[in-house]
Amino acid sequence: MPILLLRKRKLRHSLGKPSRSDFVQLEIICQTFGITLAEFFNDTDVLVSMTEEEKNMLSQWNLLTPAQRAAVINIIGLLLSSD
Repeated sequence: MPILLLRKRKLRHSLGKPSRSDFVQLEIICQTFGITLAEFFNDTDVLVSMTEEEKNMLSQWNLLTPAQRAAVINIIGLLLSSD
């Protein structure tokens, strides 16, 4: 896997100004290695994969105001502390 990361980084930096065909090539490369474009552009060695439930929760979270988010965090804290 470290070799793959090194090659991905080298390839990513060698692309220069991307064109439409570059993205098609990237999609083919990603499919070949069994990774997503998000994983390809991830600059860390930690790959994050979300379930559909987590994606749904994140989508809903993004619709909340800062005050609503704080309230949700407080509710989660209360739920976790009651165990």
